[in-house]
Amino acid sequence: MITSAKIMRIVKGVFTITCLLFPLMLTQKPLINVKTILPFNVDGNAVVNFNPSIFLDGYKPLSIIQIGDSYVQAGFFADELRKLFAKRFGWDPASIGFVFPYSILKIHDPVGYKSSHLGQWSFNKINGSREPINAELSGAIVQTSDPKTVFWIRVSADNGTDTRFNRIRIFYQSLKGKVWPVANSNYPAKLIEKKHDYVVYEFESAVDSVCIAPNTNANFEIAISGLYLWDTQASLSLSTAGLNGATTIAYLNARLLDLKLKTIYSNLIILTLGTNNAYSNQFSSVRFAKSLQLIIDRIKRSAHNAAIILTTPNDHLLKSSQSNPNVDKVSEIMCRCAEYCNVAVWDFYSLMGGSGSIEKWMQQSLAAPDGIHLSTMGYQLQANLLFTALYNSNFIE
Repeated sequence: MITSAKIMRIVKGVFTITCLLFPLMLTQKPLINVKTILPFNVDGNAVVNFNPSIFLDGYKPLSIIQIGDSYVQAGFFADELRKLFAKRFGWDPASIGFVFPYSILKIHDPVGYKSSHLGQWSFNKINGSREPINAELSGAIVQTSDPKTVFWIRVSADNGTDTRFNRIRIFYQSLKGKVWPVANSNYPAKLIEKKHDYVVYEFESAVDSVCIAPNTNANFEIAISGLYLWDTQASLSLSTAGLNGATTIAYLNARLLDLKLKTIYSNLIILTLGTNNAYSNQFSSVRFAKSLQLIIDRIKRSAHNAAIILTTPNDHLLKSSQSNPNVDKVSEIMCRCAEYCNVAVWDFYSLMGGSGSIEKWMQQSLAAPDGIHLSTMGYQLQANLLFTALYNSNFIE
């Protein structure tokens, strides 16, 4: 049986990290000697089974989408990865891509933007749903029949890259009446495309916020499953689409996932799931492997020109006290499934040190006190490590 450790050992031409916490672009000062303090398998930092040459189109912007759970929804990892690409290639502006009004769900926004709302909204999530719902990348959907409803999205102005936008695509479903979403900002918005499931608006100049409202106050009902923000001058779009508590099994209930991946052009899709599967006391290796394979198949059919990278979850503690043996099983399955499905995998679990390594990360303030999530600095380190792995795999020249 091929284990994740064996897979990593056969990788050739890997790149050795130079003993720095942020070795690439952000600072010239060494902060932590990762070889002596943290148990990195530095010789294993590569993306396995990755052939990016057939996926890149030099005439289109680089588009990356990360789909996952609370690790993704927090946005720290994607925000840091966006900065690394932008700084390495001088790509400014850099689009923030897919966004969602998480304030309606009463949960936190990613670090790259903020949402707020007024009026009566309802929502539905894939978590705990017994049947598929009309959700897509975010795993959730919001809807309203209140004519006074509105929500706002504002991108962060101090995140190190210019993520303002001059175009917006809004994904929606008209459930009752002739209704569609309208976008407004500091500059007039021009409707340039209207389909039955999305509308596209263009602004005269780049803006940092947008207000979304129904086009009518007549008898109506509308559902919104997400927005896509971009700057037509940007060479990079890096989206983060996550949901707290999401599992591979839950994402199978996102009915519109396939359709929206066909609509959004992408070069690379990073799938970051498995932590919540492993944390469940009803964990099943068979169910996890089957659901993961089904998600990969759906992504490959809908985004057939995109490369897919699975990222194994970080080590974590059960009830803040003991290492979870299921994480090792999840990581092993992901590595084997990547090989079987002919997609790439980045084995972060092995790279960070495997079982028990989360405690050392906690000692160095690289993991949160809950023993499950990483800290802000930990996610930044993780992004640097993946950036290096992509470099080693010739995705970055």
